[in-house]
Amino acid sequence: MKRHMHRTQLREKTAYKAAVRACLEAFYAKSPTQAESLVDDWWARLSATSAFQSGIFLHSEPINTAGRIAGKEIIEINANNEDAYEQLLKASARAARRAKDTRVSARKPAIRSMSKGSTRVAALSSTQAKSKAAPQKRLASAKA
Repeated sequence: MKRHMHRTQLREKTAYKAAVRACLEAFYAKSPTQAESLVDDWWARLSATSAFQSGIFLHSEPINTAGRIAGKEIIEINANNEDAYEQLLKASARAARRAKDTRVSARKPAIRSMSKGSTRVAALSSTQAKSKAAPQKRLASAKA
């Protein structure tokens, strides 16, 4: 259970970081490079604090955090920008999920299944199967 909570907190922090970066670009007129640099610097400072470990910083709206990072007056969420802000938050959460899914799939083992005590060859991923097939074909043709 503790491990699941850690993954969830990490995903929330990743989504929050992405939302702050997007707010810097969309609402505070920062270029993608500037936004990334500002967020990276802020993240490095924040990660050394107890607020980072506790996740307490997640209680502030990303648009407010972005304004503080940018050193600008905080833009209030209103009828004119509410839909854009909601879309930005949803996109940030989707990006965090995709990043997590990519990390998980990169860690999957090459051998997909093999029953205990079985003498069968384990199933290989398609890339491994292709790389293993060529030498086996050459060996078979050499024996013939």
